[in-house]
Amino acid sequence: MAGFIIAIAAGWLVHDARKAAATVVIPWLGALAVGFWLIAAGDDDSPPSTVTHFPQAIGFWLVQVVLVGLQLGSAAMLGSLRARRNLSRDRAGSPGRQAALATVILVTATAVFALVAVLTSAPVQHHSATGSPPLIELIGWALSVASFGALAGMTIRRRRARDGQSATEAASVTPSGTGR
Repeated sequence: MAGFIIAIAAGWLVHDARKAAATVVIPWLGALAVGFWLIAAGDDDSPPSTVTHFPQAIGFWLVQVVLVGLQLGSAAMLGSLRARRNLSRDRAGSPGRQAALATVILVTATAVFALVAVLTSAPVQHHSATGSPPLIELIGWALSVASFGALAGMTIRRRRARDGQSATEAASVTPSGTGR
């Protein structure tokens, strides 16, 4: 869930695709590190072997790779869509400044939530036998997939409209030397 929130916030705050995606990396790595530590310490529903023993840990790490791809893509597409709308570009400053400010905000929020998670964690007496994630994580995964799909659809539609408009404009221009 943290990754989904980080991606949407980065894409919303930074009006540049690449910088929005880059803004996701540090807070996401922080959230991943805390989640990994909690599982490895036995303070999560999943057993520690889920993240520490290979080949059992391969599934965990594959899911993380897929999720970071979805989150980077979502942040980039949302940042690109927001840049095209040219929303408050003059007031917010350059994309570099937006990215720096968004990174500070997201790293601070991630640090606060990580601190709360670590301070309130406690050893779990009975881990899930299957190592399946809690409901909130499943909801975060579903939101990540759904937002990526929706943003991809919007991006494709916008590009097709732009490309179609460019082709129409090019076809409507007549050459000046046609003899008319």
